[in-house]
Amino acid sequence: MDEGPPGDENMGLYQFRADPVSIACGLPDIPGGGFEFSGTFSRFRDGGAVFLTLNGIARDAGFDGQIVTSRHSAARTFKLPDGGACAPCEMRVVESLSVALVSKSQSSAVGDRCPANPLDGGLPAADAGVTLPGSTETGFDAVRACGELTEQIVGSGTCDPLCACLLQYRLVGERK
Repeated sequence: MDEGPPGDENMGLYQFRADPVSIACGLPDIPGGGFEFSGTFSRFRDGGAVFLTLNGIARDAGFDGQIVTSRHSAARTFKLPDGGACAPCEMRVVESLSVALVSKSQSSAVGDRCPANPLDGGLPAADAGVTLPGSTETGFDAVRACGELTEQIVGSGTCDPLCACLLQYRLVGERK
């Protein structure tokens, strides 16, 4: 039985589109284009923990009232272009996701889309008619999530230089 995301408030399920900004990687296992995924943000309303749940796995996250950040690291194996492997080094993918949750009134103020710089001044502040994302009587007020995803592939030990990669994506998420 699926218990849903952790916490006492679901902040929304979002369908994300990740479009590449910079792909510095020579590994054939790494796609050069964009991709889609979904994720759920949740939290304890008392100011406690915040989570990002991807593929049924909850990760710790932070939330400052506008921006959610999550960092996760996992072991991975990659092949080299010649068919060899990134061995004998131990490879990890370090993923950093940062998105601004956008309230309905903020979204309306910026034309119902993600602004060019959502993490750095691209969203209107709270004022008359504009509210920040947050708890309401009808649920959490956030209609989209806009930001970036960075994946860094790193190795420890003696690694082929081709095994190190940096991938940066622009994220646009619509609440489902």
